[in-house]
Amino acid sequence: MITLHGFPISNYYNKVKLALLEKSVPFTEEFVHPKNADAAVFAMSPLGKIPFIRTPQGALCESQAIMEYIEAAYPGAALVPAEPFAAAKMRELITFIDLHLELVARELYTRKRAGAGQKAAR
Repeated sequence: MITLHGFPISNYYNKVKLALLEKSVPFTEEFVHPKNADAAVFAMSPLGKIPFIRTPQGALCESQAIMEYIEAAYPGAALVPAEPFAAAKMRELITFIDLHLELVARELYTRKRAGAGQKAAR
């Protein structure tokens, strides 16, 4: 059985969780916050990043690699279109969201939180 490690505020964690649910893959969840990563976490995710999964074959990190593993290891409801151009457009959208939307939004959120913390300290 797969164990999904991470925490639900992460868009990447939710991306993997949604794929597992969509394909009806049995899994458990284990809360891991990257700021509290210990040696056990680093053994499964060398950079201490979340999400990562634990499988009978070993650990796997990086959400897109996990998604590709889930798609290949659990046939059934396809997450990737069969038609090559449609599959490429899907990957294009994933890259756009990951690099140009999610990372920018995270930076803005971090700045906003830092500003709120500074106001509260005054």
